[in-house]
Amino acid sequence: MQLSKPFLDSKSIFIHIPKSAGVSFSVGLYGIALGHHTAHEYYINNKNEWNNLFSFTIVRNPLDRFLSAYNFLKNEGINKFDKQFCNRHKLNAVDINTFINNFISEIRFKIFKPYIHFIPQHKFILHKRKNYSLISKIYKFESLETEYQNIIRDIKLNNPKFNPVKNNLPNINRTNYDFSKKSNHNDISEDNIKKIKDFYYLDYQMFGYV
Repeated sequence: MQLSKPFLDSKSIFIHIPKSAGVSFSVGLYGIALGHHTAHEYYINNKNEWNNLFSFTIVRNPLDRFLSAYNFLKNEGINKFDKQFCNRHKLNAVDINTFINNFISEIRFKIFKPYIHFIPQHKFILHKRKNYSLISKIYKFESLETEYQNIIRDIKLNNPKFNPVKNNLPNINRTNYDFSKKSNHNDISEDNIKKIKDFYYLDYQMFGYV
């Protein structure tokens, strides 16, 4: 994965983890909506430039992120692959607990790899073989406006000439849910909350969530 011009010009690189407000951040900072690529994918193709870049990502409470991804895909997402996932897993015909049981079974028995929206967040930032973090700094979804200003400040420390496209975080890609379909924490059984926390165990440990 080659570095885009906004990354080269700003001397920074944003690793966009799904369902962590990444579109708002990338449009606000760089003026473009970035796709989902891991730090390792960028690193292996840009080793000479990597250490000169300020690399960063935004992480989110794993259970909240799982719910956001589930509700997003239950509403058929934004592309044909999201819709195919919704239909294949019958998200509009089964409840969230049934989906979690099927999801965990599929992962355990390697029937399917996790769909990109459910891939654990640590996999987006670690070296694929050596398992060390490739990025400079991690920010939290739970303080979006504050973290946006912190990111601008930190990019400027590495590149004083950097100016974001927008000085304040834009509100982009907020899902238009059918709220009659939306699930929340109270809809998940305690047993299935434990399954989700076990699946995302390293995310909880690495990013300080409980």
